[in-house]
Amino acid sequence: MREGDARWDPAWCGDLIDVTDPAESWGLWLFLLAERVMSVTIERSWFVRPLRTAELPDAAAFTNTSAWDIP
Repeated sequence: MREGDARWDPAWCGDLIDVTDPAESWGLWLFLLAERVMSVTIERSWFVRPLRTAELPDAAAFTNTSAWDIP
């Protein structure tokens, strides 16, 4: 999170961590926060087996080009 980022809602951390305390440690709470914010259950298997991935091109490199002309 960046200071002043309007996309961040401190209420997401309610009852998980004190966001006003700079000495607070996020640690494993990050996983619970991710589950809460994204409404997804983090699976143990994500950490023990390879995941399918895809490389996405940098969209800025294709600004005003035919790459965006999707039929």
